[in-house]
Amino acid sequence: MTAWLASLVLGPVRDTPAAVMAVSAAAGAVGANLFNNLPAAFVLADAVHGAGLSAASAHAAAIGTIIGADLGPNLTPVGSVATLLWFVLLRQRGLEVSTWSYIRIGIIVTPITILAALAVGLLLGVPR
Repeated sequence: MTAWLASLVLGPVRDTPAAVMAVSAAAGAVGANLFNNLPAAFVLADAVHGAGLSAASAHAAAIGTIIGADLGPNLTPVGSVATLLWFVLLRQRGLEVSTWSYIRIGIIVTPITILAALAVGLLLGVPR
């Protein structure tokens, strides 16, 4: 299943490390919001491992997966258990943050932070 996922997601860009990093970050962010960040990172790491990528593309995919799985969950409150725990703690202290207000801010902030992290990853030397 993960080999199929890797070929589907990374197949068209497998020879371009920068594109592999961006696609991996997007997949990590989407996966984190669908079924949480840790499972998404584990599935994507397994997919990258079995994808038969070049060393440069595998390195770029690892960076992209980390970026997407770590920053992507900020889009929705269900993307990370830590966010859910913060919601509980805030409510216990009398501060109510609605899901929709969190998502409205996340839609703006999350893509910007992912793009900034990808830019830093490229500047720090994703192998070409």
